[in-house]
Amino acid sequence: MSDPKPKGSGYFAVISGFLFFCAFVASLFVDDFVRRLTPEGVMRVWFVAVAVILVWWGVNRIRNGRPDPTIGQSTIQFVMGTVSLTVALLALTMKLG
Repeated sequence: MSDPKPKGSGYFAVISGFLFFCAFVASLFVDDFVRRLTPEGVMRVWFVAVAVILVWWGVNRIRNGRPDPTIGQSTIQFVMGTVSLTVALLALTMKLG
């Protein structure tokens, strides 16, 4: 049997899902706000969110990780996932702008 997954991943997924759900509901009722969104504003908010998440992830790993300098596969996947999503979002905002 495999090791249990960290609870932090579950909390992160639940919070992210809740935020996406809130954004969906807000988009139904706050049409004027959605229309005023600019590609530049979306990218700025995204960059701040990703920076906070990655810094938190790194500090948490430094505090709680093993003392060796190995970069774990989950960290590589997480960072590459955020980079990939950033590139996709950038491409989308460039097309919209």
